[in-house]
Parts: sequence; C-alpha cells; structure tokens
Amino acid sequence: MPSASTDKIILRGLGAAPGIGKGTVKVLASPKEMGKVVKGDVLVTDMTTPDFVPAMKRASAIVTNSGGMTCHAAIVSREMGIPCIVGTKNCTSVLHDGQMITVDASRGIVYDGDVGLVPDKKKKPRQLRRSTCCGSRALCAGDWYQGVCESCRGGPGRKNGEASLRRSGAAPRRVHACGHRRAPEKK
Repeated sequence: MPSASTDKIILRGLGAAPGIGKGTVKVLASPKEMGKVVKGDVLVTDMTTPDFVPAMKRASAIVTNSGGMTCHAAIVSREMGIPCIVGTKNCTSVLHDGQMITVDASRGIVYDGDVGLVPDKKKKPRQLRRSTCCGSRALCAGDWYQGVCESCRGGPGRKNGEASLRRSGAAPRRVHACGHRRAPEKK
C-alpha cells in the first residue's frame, strides 16, 4: 500500500468508492455551477443529486460534506468507477477553488497537493444491464450473471440462489422471491 505524508492530510471521511484521484478543487454550492467543472477536476459539494451527474462524469474524484454508503454520490461514483469520499462534514469550508488535492478514497483521506499516489487505470466501472427476469436495471455480478437482478436472486450473499443460477443458466420460475415476474420469453 502506498504511503503518503501524514502532515499533508487535510480531511477524512468515508471512502464510498475506492480509488485514487487528483486534481484541482471545484466547490459547487448548487447544480447551476457545474459548468465550472472540467475533466480532471475534483468535485467538492455538500451533497449530490441527479442534477450533478454531468459534472460527476467529468470529475477525477468526488468529495462531499454529508452522506453514507447509500447516498447518491456513493452509488453513482461506484457505478462510474470514480473515487469518492462522503461524510467529511466540512469539505466545502476546508477546500477552496483552485487548490490541488489528492483523494485516496480507498482509505477515506484527502491530501493537500500531489503526494505521489498513482491512480489505478485498469479498474473499469461495472455496467448496468437490463435484467431478463423482471426488466429492471441491474448491476452485473460477473460472467455467470444470466440477466437476473440482485433482488430476484434473493440479494447478495444468497449462495443457494446464485449456485442454482450458475448450474442452470436460467432465471428461477415465474415469480421470484422479491415478487418480480419473469419477463415473457421471446419465441
């Protein structure tokens, strides 16, 4: 694990989407200001909403005052593969426009300046695909996915459902545990 100087730590929070990002800070008070975020900037705001998504796509990292693992910033940044730290409580007052920072979202730490941590370029975001069982949008869990949404598999960690899907290669019969109906099969 790379080490960085502890005297350059300026913020701590919850690492919601792992990775390392660095860039110039752009503090946004509302989505109306998202035009000032260019590719490679670090988006800093109180919290994100769906209106922030175009700016989030251009950001190299995201830092917010509030939120947890299930907040908008955390979920969207994990889907896009963008490092994200949430719940810092005071990032909008500590960080200022034009400041250069390094975000280590794997550890939930924001460093002042470029501390020499190298972003992992190999990691790709998981893609949303249309589920064949109920038509909902679902994150792919791997090659064996077979188009069944997580709720229809019984949630994460349900080994019985996942194992039977791997063996059969098909979605469970008509109605799933979550109440979703299987999409009609095309003939």
